[in-house]
Amino acid sequence: MSLNHGRTVIVLADTEFGTVDFLAAVRQRSWRAVVGMRCNRKLWDGSDPYSGVYLVSLGRQRWAIEGFFKTIKHRFGLHYFGQSTKLGVYRG
Repeated sequence: MSLNHGRTVIVLADTEFGTVDFLAAVRQRSWRAVVGMRCNRKLWDGSDPYSGVYLVSLGRQRWAIEGFFKTIKHRFGLHYFGQSTKLGVYRG
């Protein structure tokens, strides 16, 4: 059994590793890459990284996550969990 079994591998790389071959190799292994890119680089669909369509899709993903945590927090009563103070941490 490998160490990454059941986990998502995220590869953090510098700009020099932002080549098509490197990104294809990462994608082939079903890993995710976090790589710094130059500001005029296009995304895989040909759009700019900060285009309106891209930002809307990021916003939808973010609010889906925020909604999930809000639901979980209230469903399991975690909004009463007092970890905002040192005493609350010890009571936990």
